Amino acid sequence: MGAYAKVHERGESGGVDQGGRAATIAGFAPRTAGPRNANGAPTAKDEYDILFATDVLAEGMNLQQAGQMINYDLPWNPMRIVQRHGRVDRIGSQHDYVHLGLFFPSERLDDLLRLEERLKNKLALADAAVGAGEVLPGRGPGHEVNLTDDHVTDEFEKLLDAGGSSASLSGEEYRRRLYGAFTTDTTTKTEILSLPYGSGSGFENPAVHGNGYVFCIRIGDSHNPWFRYVAVDENWSLTYDDTGNPRISGDTLISLRVADPGSASTPRWLDDLVYDRAFDAWEVARTDAFTTWSQLTDPNAFQPDMPLSFRDAHQLVFRAGGYLGRERQIDLANRLRSVPSAKVSRQMRRALNEGRTDEERIDLITDVLEEAGITAPPPREPLPDVGLHEVRLVTWMAVRGTREV
Repeated sequence: MGAYAKVHERGESGGVDQGGRAATIAGFAPRTAGPRNANGAPTAKDEYDILFATDVLAEGMNLQQAGQMINYDLPWNPMRIVQRHGRVDRIGSQHDYVHLGLFFPSERLDDLLRLEERLKNKLALADAAVGAGEVLPGRGPGHEVNLTDDHVTDEFEKLLDAGGSSASLSGEEYRRRLYGAFTTDTTTKTEILSLPYGSGSGFENPAVHGNGYVFCIRIGDSHNPWFRYVAVDENWSLTYDDTGNPRISGDTLISLRVADPGSASTPRWLDDLVYDRAFDAWEVARTDAFTTWSQLTDPNAFQPDMPLSFRDAHQLVFRAGGYLGRERQIDLANRLRSVPSAKVSRQMRRALNEGRTDEERIDLITDVLEEAGITAPPPREPLPDVGLHEVRLVTWMAVRGTREV
């Protein structure tokens, strides 16, 4: 380290100064991100060795002059890490090796957030469906995927929608395609609606690694379709995770993505073995859907996943808020059964820390709720009870995944 270091700060007062930002980036990577003269030579000076930035530089920046990137956070969407790494790991880099690092949370914080676990599971699902490559250190493609983890599959829709890889990965795109097919060709609509329950087919999907069945299900009188993707081996037999449970996903988008033939001209593929094994996979999918539905008949299943600061505030109000009167105490506690933004969650933690007495803390808690405009979440009705015979197969698709790992 030299005795002199030039430091330049931008953005601390808010707002966007495009010209100043561009000059700072050019001073960090003049050869790849700075302006050039008529002869193609960079005109900016190489002034900075280290650049600190938010995700504002996650896209569209040619920073391959740099040879190292360190992520100081683990974003909930791991594709953000991929985008950041793509700024320096690019064609035109003059480095033999590009070093990419991440700071993982402390053991106590990771116990609360389970960030690393969530990211690994998200990446496993992404790799199973569309391929993700290596994002976390030591976690490359092709790892075993536990598709029975509900809290992971529930988040997979966010990952697909926010991944930025293709509009076809969003639920809205599938609805648009279905609407277009029904409005431009009435014959297709008539043929589809006339299919009997339990109709199925199969095809080869080059975007998917591994074989599986996708089932579209109707439960009771509900008009909302349920989907299940059941993973199978090369012989189309059920596969199981480390706990002995079948590998199955209840996520709608992963099912639609796997069962998407891409074109009406995609050849049909279905042999006798695949057809016969579909019945075993259906029994697993049917049981899993019925179990999930039954769990949702319990009103407690709809309790929100409150952040820790709101849970602590909720307990405080019930423990020490009797002086408010029963009606106000219950109203305040119900308002704390919300899932706020990260900013409001931090404000709630600050209120709990700054109050010197329980009454002061409750007053500060109330102020946070008032300023954020948080009201009690509306009650949600549990699902009605159904029998296993009311879980009916609408249609199914056998998918032979041909993507290489």
